[in-house]
Amino acid sequence: MPLPGGNEQQVFGERMGSDWIPYTVTRRGVYFVQADGRTLRFFSFEHHRCTTVTETPGRVGMGLAVSPDEQVLLYSQDLPTTGDLMLVENFHQEP
Repeated sequence: MPLPGGNEQQVFGERMGSDWIPYTVTRRGVYFVQADGRTLRFFSFEHHRCTTVTETPGRVGMGLAVSPDEQVLLYSQDLPTTGDLMLVENFHQEP
């Protein structure tokens, strides 16, 4: 919606997925993660178009931040979690 008021307008039609997606707004535009979870994109307010910033080696987690000068982009990465659950019977600790 324009700052002075009025009707809302769709800014861009990029499909970002149905789940929560990481994004951050800067003075120049919006950095966001595409629905595939690996593609970092940028929507420019000036040019009204999206461009790909980079493809990440793994899925982007819930964190995404851009430095004020927009020279550094920081994101978290989802890593697979694994673990072992073991049952030890008749375990006695010596005093």
